[in-house]
Amino acid sequence: MKPNGETLKWARERMGLELRDVERVAKYLLGCEIAAEELNAWEQGVAVPTKQELRALAIIYDCSQMTLCQSPPTDVIPHEQGQ
Repeated sequence: MKPNGETLKWARERMGLELRDVERVAKYLLGCEIAAEELNAWEQGVAVPTKQELRALAIIYDCSQMTLCQSPPTDVIPHEQGQ
């Protein structure tokens, strides 16, 4: 499975996380090394995460791995509208 870089960024931002936040959560809660620079490269489509790294991102972003491989949703999330 190859994740969609735009969706990776969308999922991270949807959770209100910065690149460094994901790095810390992955390391301290999941024991997975994901450098902020690496994540940025994945979001830009320059590199691809391993299966283990993709699994960790799905846990952090509270979504399925399949979701991260699809195009980002175009619907507005209710909390983004101030509701």
